[in-house]
Amino acid sequence: MLIIALQRGGWREVLNQVHALYANYGADEKWFHVTGKANPQRITPAQMRGRFEYRFSGNSVNTNREVLRTIAQVRYTTLAQDPLYQMDMNARGALVEDFARHYGEGTDISKILPRLPGEGGTHPPMSQDQENKVLGQGIWVDVLPTDDHAGHMQKIQAFSNTREFAMLPEHAVALIAAHMNQHQQGLAQQQQQAQAAAQQPGSAGPGLGGGDGAGGQAPLGITQDTQQASDLNALEGGVQ
Repeated sequence: MLIIALQRGGWREVLNQVHALYANYGADEKWFHVTGKANPQRITPAQMRGRFEYRFSGNSVNTNREVLRTIAQVRYTTLAQDPLYQMDMNARGALVEDFARHYGEGTDISKILPRLPGEGGTHPPMSQDQENKVLGQGIWVDVLPTDDHAGHMQKIQAFSNTREFAMLPEHAVALIAAHMNQHQQGLAQQQQQAQAAAQQPGSAGPGLGGGDGAGGQAPLGITQDTQQASDLNALEGGVQ
């Protein structure tokens, strides 16, 4: 109704008169924000002189706050179930921010938005296959203390033998190398704790698996003969 009133009323002439007042009595330079453009435009009084055509347009969506909220909720509910949003933390963060912006009136949403992995936040437990996809996109994924380090390293080594790994950019390979290194450190720490517990009075015997890895297996390294695997081993923070 507001848009129809603007279209049928005398608002065009009112705006032209206000425009003329700015052109004659306004400051030498004035900043205006133009709808649809990210940055304001600097114009001079001389550029403001003349008659201008004004068009009023819109719809019930962008003028109704409740409708916008409903659409935001449907958008979040629909897209949050998409497997791609489970792998792309940045896109998922943007989706949560969009939802919070429509339902966060009176709230500083910057304080309630979760931080992404690598920015001080942690992620829920994920399979290494999921983590490989995220790391391959250049997004850091923290190693959790509850991870099965040996199992995750096996998955990384299997991934290093794939064509997908061979096509990764160097910065993504570096992230995977650093991630592998953290799993090795976590496994070594678990082994030390197991050996210390085994040496306590009343323990059943020496460390589990002979002390050379979970289930008797030594920590894995990436030994693929492709150039990418060599780069992975050589990168700082990679496997030794």
